Amino acid sequence: MLIKCILIDDENEVIDNADLYYLTSKRVILTPYGEDTLKRFKKGQNIRFQFENKYDKVFDGETAEIANGKIILKNVRDIGSILHRDVRVSVDIPSRISYENDEGYYEIEITVKNISSGGMCFVCKENLNMDITYETVVDWIGIPMIVKIELLRKEYDEQNMDSYGCKFIDLLQEEEFMLRAGVYDIQAKKYKPRRSNVSNEYC
Repeated sequence: MLIKCILIDDENEVIDNADLYYLTSKRVILTPYGEDTLKRFKKGQNIRFQFENKYDKVFDGETAEIANGKIILKNVRDIGSILHRDVRVSVDIPSRISYENDEGYYEIEITVKNISSGGMCFVCKENLNMDITYETVVDWIGIPMIVKIELLRKEYDEQNMDSYGCKFIDLLQEEEFMLRAGVYDIQAKKYKPRRSNVSNEYC
């Protein structure tokens, strides 16, 4: 039985879609959709993959062989329960962050560049105070939701703007689930399979 999956790198960035076929519970065959994907890997290298409609089903395995457009993995293991970072998806979404102090309420225009259920990266023209807790409206999950963000890092962007990495804080379990589901939905649409439909079920 074929399974739709997504190949992701060590930073949980999406590499490509692939078809997966189980030989045994510990050995699988991956057929990437892009021809260049095969050039990224070599024998002995670990590859991480995620079931396309099961965001918590994340696995990795050791490359045993690469031939005829296919990758054979051995020693496959389920790492979904121990994976602390969620898949990040590159986007280009105009948004705003806000904060309030004794002098008033302020909104700052930003452009979100990548998202995960745990945080996001964005660029803006403003020089932001790293010690302030900001709020933003997350409206890419279907139902708009106000979340608090904590800035973690700042880098200079190529387009004369600053790039900021942040994490979502004080989330309820239900809110975290909604964010994760929203990220997966964007991911699934962005990396729509380019081959014929196959089953999403797994053994």
